[in-house]
Amino acid sequence: MDQSKHLKKDEKILHFAKLSSTNSLAKQFLGKGQALPFWVLADEQTQGRGRMGRDWVSVKGNLFTTTVRRVRAQPDKLPVLSLLTGVALYEAIDEIANGSVSLSLKWPNDILSNHAKLGGILIETQPTGSVDQTDLIIGIGVNITSNPALENKDTVCLASLGVSSSRDQLFEALAVHFNAWLERWDHGDNNVDIIDAWLKKAHRVGTPLTIQSGPKQIRGSFMGLNEQGALLLKLDNDEIKTITGGELV
Repeated sequence: MDQSKHLKKDEKILHFAKLSSTNSLAKQFLGKGQALPFWVLADEQTQGRGRMGRDWVSVKGNLFTTTVRRVRAQPDKLPVLSLLTGVALYEAIDEIANGSVSLSLKWPNDILSNHAKLGGILIETQPTGSVDQTDLIIGIGVNITSNPALENKDTVCLASLGVSSSRDQLFEALAVHFNAWLERWDHGDNNVDIIDAWLKKAHRVGTPLTIQSGPKQIRGSFMGLNEQGALLLKLDNDEIKTITGGELV
């Protein structure tokens, strides 16, 4: 893979045929002093992880990658980076599919096609010892050639949507769009740009939503996002509730 086509000159790709988890290995490289930024790219994962401790089914032919970035920003600016990654992934898939597939973003970190899960994002953080610096481990997975059967969740892959692009083509497009949006984010000074871009690719204001937050469910109407990327939900009593964690069901 020719890195010069899609990565900045100081970025590295660490490519493996098989590993446990790209996020886990990325953390190991970070702990050993690997120069930042870098990507871990795997042909296959044996212990892939999703949000909330779920397994991420990792079949060869799909995209499994993690990028590690050191960002300088206040902690309240960081949640938007999950949305930023979603926007970049949306644009990368749209590019390789030549606009031929229906895509949408699901808060906070999934990409869908016709309401079925096509890909997901897992972001983990590590402190650096500096108040305004954080290391981000950003894992990204996309179903390209196959999609897992998940309980109570529809899934889809690009091949079934008629897209014949390879893993490497998607990775290259993702790297370009991710780097462009990260630069535009500008350490959190342009959170509003990220949120606006995400909203244009997500469900419309007024859409009925149900949030699973721990053991309870919260129902209401989608009213947008706040400046930190938290979801705003209008309840039946017209109260606007700010949701910072949980999952849409």
